[in-house]
Amino acid sequence: MELATPQRVADSQGITLLGPCGGGEFGAFYGRTPDGTDVVLKVRGMWWLPLMERGSQQCERARAKGYPAPGSLGIGVVDDTAWSLQERCPGSLVDGFGTRHVDQMLELLPLQEGSGLASRPLWNPADAGDVAVQLEALRAFGPVTRAMADECEELMRSSCDLQVPADGIRHGDFHHRNVLFDDDQLTAVIDWEGASAGDYRFDALLLALSAPEPAADRALAVARSLLSDQELAGYAAQFALGRLEFYLRVYPGQADGIVAEFDSGVARHWR
Repeated sequence: MELATPQRVADSQGITLLGPCGGGEFGAFYGRTPDGTDVVLKVRGMWWLPLMERGSQQCERARAKGYPAPGSLGIGVVDDTAWSLQERCPGSLVDGFGTRHVDQMLELLPLQEGSGLASRPLWNPADAGDVAVQLEALRAFGPVTRAMADECEELMRSSCDLQVPADGIRHGDFHHRNVLFDDDQLTAVIDWEGASAGDYRFDALLLALSAPEPAADRALAVARSLLSDQELAGYAAQFALGRLEFYLRVYPGQADGIVAEFDSGVARHWR
């Protein structure tokens, strides 16, 4: 069944659509409620519904600690299409992302830390199905990604007993295009659909692997101070598997350049 159009979903909630959000985010639109409140409406396939609900829960956990993030205004379904409605936060994506910006993101990490009383394997058995799909996609693409898949699978076997914190807030997409600034002051971290209870330290490495230089070096130094070498290698492999599978599927025309970048960059953290 085809997804309901954004306009159909907006009409069902009395929202006036103002246009797509900037930054290339899939299925996100600016809108306004009848009382004049500016909002962000996200429209996705039904398989996103549990992710929206889980992410909203983690976002509210963070907000309760004073974390700058959008408040949830509702999650629902229209014609087999999942939607979420959030506050529109002030600020915008920043060009020229640098150390003054990354430092403000890194200062948020302690708010994501849990009690440290709960742990789980770094290679979570609950994610085994997703990892299998990612490995298959990399092996099917070509010799370079096939070698990377083999390396990641071997890393999984050698670190299967490694335990990491499980009760923090893991944003899961904590990078420089998911944060808003106003006059170089951080106003909000957005896009919480990938968030879960887990190891907040993963976000430090994700930021290091996503940000431009020299901000990436600043974030990597923090990640290295928080993670053991084995933990850093495992999380770098998880990042590579997830991102490469996504890029190969969504941006096939750019795949060769992306693969080369990951092979020379991200992969060095486990080799």
